[in-house]
Order: sequence, then structure tokens, then C-alpha cells
Amino acid sequence: MDDLVVGQDPELIRVLEEQAVAAAEIPLASSVQLYTPPAGDAPKFTDKHRQWREANERRLRVVASVRAGATIKEACDDAGVQVATYQSWRHRIPTFAAQLDAAREAHAAQHDMEWNGTRPSFHRQYFGHSPTWFQILCINEMLTMPRGNMLMVLWPPEFGKTTTFEDHASAQLSLEPGWRFLVASESRGISQKILGRVMDRMSPMGPLPHFVQRFGPFEPQLAQGRQRQPWSDVRFRVHKAKHADERDYSMLAVGAASKNIVSTRTDHAHVDDIQSVTTLNQTDKFTTWFRQDVLSRAGEEGITTIFGTRVGELDFYEGLLEDPDLDASIMKVIRLPALITDNATNEVRSLWPEKWPVDKLDRQRKKVGKEAWDRNYMQEPGRSTKGRGTFNHDHVEPCKMASLSLQQRAFPGAVLYAGLDPSIGGKNAVLVTEPTPDGKLVIRRIQEQIDLKNNAQVINEVELALAFACADGASCTDLVVEAMAFQKGLLHDEHLLQLKARRRLNVRDHLTGWNKYDPDIGIPSMVADFISKDIVLPWADDDYTREMTGALVRQLYNWKPMMKGNRLRQDLVMALWFCWIIWRERYKKPPEHQDHRTGFRRAGLPYRPTATGLLVPA
Repeated sequence: MDDLVVGQDPELIRVLEEQAVAAAEIPLASSVQLYTPPAGDAPKFTDKHRQWREANERRLRVVASVRAGATIKEACDDAGVQVATYQSWRHRIPTFAAQLDAAREAHAAQHDMEWNGTRPSFHRQYFGHSPTWFQILCINEMLTMPRGNMLMVLWPPEFGKTTTFEDHASAQLSLEPGWRFLVASESRGISQKILGRVMDRMSPMGPLPHFVQRFGPFEPQLAQGRQRQPWSDVRFRVHKAKHADERDYSMLAVGAASKNIVSTRTDHAHVDDIQSVTTLNQTDKFTTWFRQDVLSRAGEEGITTIFGTRVGELDFYEGLLEDPDLDASIMKVIRLPALITDNATNEVRSLWPEKWPVDKLDRQRKKVGKEAWDRNYMQEPGRSTKGRGTFNHDHVEPCKMASLSLQQRAFPGAVLYAGLDPSIGGKNAVLVTEPTPDGKLVIRRIQEQIDLKNNAQVINEVELALAFACADGASCTDLVVEAMAFQKGLLHDEHLLQLKARRRLNVRDHLTGWNKYDPDIGIPSMVADFISKDIVLPWADDDYTREMTGALVRQLYNWKPMMKGNRLRQDLVMALWFCWIIWRERYKKPPEHQDHRTGFRRAGLPYRPTATGLLVPA
């Protein structure tokens, strides 16, 4: 899936990606998730960074000029850029396009200008309020997303989530009366509120008579004999839709898991607040209904949008987010954190300062608590402090080291182990660890990539992780690779053999089966080293560390023996386990038991250590 986090400049991320590839001295085969450098750790600006800063300043100047009333040509001339460059920015940087549209609308509102043909101007002229730039971002995505695709937007509470859709639907039906919407919420009563507001706007006696006068009539016109036009807050068809030869309604309201959408077809299926805390235990039911029924209503000719606020672990949104099949060609994700960090200045500011200034957000953070704040307001479920199952809060949280960042490289001379849980088309995980002389296993790098196409891209991810971790003189001695299914062929891939020779690696294959559930040598046995704080988790306050370590912690909390399916994400846990096996045999096992020529047995589960200490079924 394509994931856009508002506050992270895509251009800066692209610059950092190119530098990571250059450092590895290999061609770019896939993108690398890199984020804003940690505050207080000033980066050494290279030419690429300088180019980004200069381009960012020009973009800000263009936006400021448009807000002052300049045309695009005048704004580009003032910033010293070509119009073609501006057009490229709009195409590549959605947040820039939304901020510029908001700036243009701010000038038009100040001078009480008429509708100029744009959607933000339409909303101001006929609905009485101008959308914010992040709301414009979502509207632009709904207007331009490819048919057959999905858009998920994760909103903080009270940031205009439902109003944004209601404005979009009202405008869409006035400009294209033949358009069809399907609106689904946790209950039909919630969906009916959405339809009710849109209907009220379409009434001559409603709050927007000038809107009805310009684009109506919408309600049934009995004098014209059109008595079969449905008009209720459950389903309605606008009057001008009679010119479209369609049997389906302009808008239809349904509740989660409703059976009332059989044979329905729609141009836009919209899911709004599909789940709450009271229905958190119904995630499987809602997800099955959504994928089996709702998605088929829009099909490949319509679009599907999901607007919501995270509810908790294993909620409906997490089920879609962690499905490897929903790649960038199918679903785009926009995360709207309540607080964003300026990439150029590291200044923290509110996403919506007019309604939610920073001090007001700080009060809200204190009221809702850390866990709800991180999940619901900051879109960072990885910061959850709730653990359950095999690994819980008391095991994992004390292992976090606030002074350690994943953007810090290993020290010169350090020995590193790497674990790879490879995947083509799914989630590919690389994890690099450092065993320290005092018996700790320190995580140094975590990389997770989606939808890789071939073995070369898988090995490229390993190369990028090692290039970063070893840049200051550390060396990786062992790479452990999952050897199940297709991965067996990876062990003989020429790209891996080249990496092995270039890095002087010992490449170890690990055959994973039921042994991962074993309480003595499997994943559950890592709990003891978490309890003793011998596994160290980086937890510095920078985006990359919190995002990637948070993803690992979330998988640890969700890991439960014998659970199958997409609800059990374990790629990062597996990669850590591979490194842990080597470390346990070399650093934790008493010297008198470090003879790798013999095996040992547990009742019913025989295992045989290899020459390197890895455990495989005997």
C-alpha cells in the first residue's frame, strides 16, 4: 500500500533514499523507509540536502505568493522556478498541491470572490466554510484516485472527518446527479445522520437555499409526475438523476455487516467510523463483510474510501493496514497526526492550529492518556503500552532505551548479526543486531518493505541495512535467512552470493516449522531475555526509531502461539528470532555445552544444532 504520513515531505524522503543507496554503492531496486532525522542530531547537509532545502523554500514562496493573490505564473516568477517545475511538484507532492489550493482559497475568501470552478471554492461558496489544507488533500485524492482502488485516511478525533465526506458528496451530487454513493458505518443510524445532513442541504427550506437555487431541484417534484423518486435518510435519489439510466440510489445508508446491499452497485463506497471500542471484538466479522460485500459493490469501476480513527489493537483498520495483498497498486493510506514536525526546522506544530492549537492538544493528551493519544491522535499504534499474550508490557517496555536510535550506527569494530525474513509480494523484514561484550543483544537496524518483486530487491534491502549499520567500521559476520518455501531458492541466488563475498558473510539458512512455538528454543523462549533486559530496543524520540521499533513491539504484543492468518504479523519477530538463536548459542550457552557436533532432544521435538549453532529439526 502507498502510505502518506502528513508532515513527512516526500521529496526529503526521496533525497534520503538516494543517499542510502549511494552509500551502499548499489543500484536502487526498491525504496527505503527513511524519516525526519532526530531532533538535536543535526544532519550533515550534503548537496542533495541543500537542493531539497532550496526547493522547499521555493515551494513555500510559491504558496505565500498565491495566498497574497498572485497567479501561478507570477508566483513561479517570484520564486525563480519554471511553471513546469511547479506542475511537477503538484504531481509528485500531494501535500504541496493541497497547501497551494488552500492558499488560493484563503485569498478568495478574504476578497469574497465567487466560485472559480475548484472544489475548495465550491465548498466556501455554497456550504459556508473553506476546507483546511489536509481536508483538501483528502478531497483531491477522492477526485483523482484510480477506479477500482481504495483510500484509507486515519484522522484524529474532531478534525472534520465526516464533514469532509459530507461536503464532497453534496458537491458531487450537485455537479454529477447520476453519481451513486454507498455509505456504511458501525450502525445504520450513524450512516443515516450523514444522509440526513446531505438531504437537509438539498431542501429549499434547509440551511443552504442558495445552493438549491443554483443546482436544484433535488427533492421529488410531484407536479412533474415523478412520484417514484425515493427520498429518506435511508436511501434517496436526487431529482436530476432521472436522466441517468440507473436503478441504484444517489445515496444509500447501511450498517456494518448489513445484508441490504445485495445487488447494489455504486460509484463510491464510503466507510465512515466502522468500529468503536464496543465492537472491537467483531473485527473479523466487519473485515469479512467489507471485503466480501462492500468492495464488490464498487468493483473495478468505482472507488472505495475508509475514513476512521484507530480504535485499538487488532481493529478493523489494522487488519487492512497489515494485509500484504493490499499493496500500493490497490490501497493508499493517509495518516493525519494531530501534531506534525516541520522537516526543515524540526518545529512541532498543530495540524489544525485554528481549531486545535498546541496548548489545547496538550490538554487533550493529558485527558485521554498516552496510549489513546499515540494511537488515535498521532496515528502511532506502535507506541501502545498494552501488551498481552506471550510478550507483555512488563517484559518489553523496560528494554526500551531512550538514548538509542536506529539512526545511530554501530561502533567501529563491532560484530553484527542480521536476520532476514524474505518475502516477494508481502512484507520483507531485515533486522541487524549487535551482541555486546556484557551479554546484551542490541538492535541496530530494522527495515521492512512491502511488495518486492524479485530476489534482487530482497538482497538489496539487506545490503542497504548493512551499509548503514556498518558504515563506521562495524562488520556483519552472519546473515540468517528463512529457508521455507520459495526462500530456498534465495540461498543460491547470485545476488546473495555476491553479497556474501563482498561482505564476507556467513549465510545461514534456518528451517522454520513448529519449532518457533517451542518454549525452550522457539520464539516464546526469548521472553526470558526480555525479562532480564538482555535484549535492547532503541527508543529515541525520532520518527524512524519510533515507527520501526514500534512495529516490532506491536508484533511482539500480538504474537500468540498457534494463531494463524493475517491477524498474526510476525515478520519482524522472526527476523529478531534468527539473530537471537546465534546470540543465544554463542553468548548465553555455558562453554561446556558449546559443542555443535551433538544434538539434544525434548520429548516429541528433536532438534539438531548445525555447525554454526542454528537449530533445525532433526
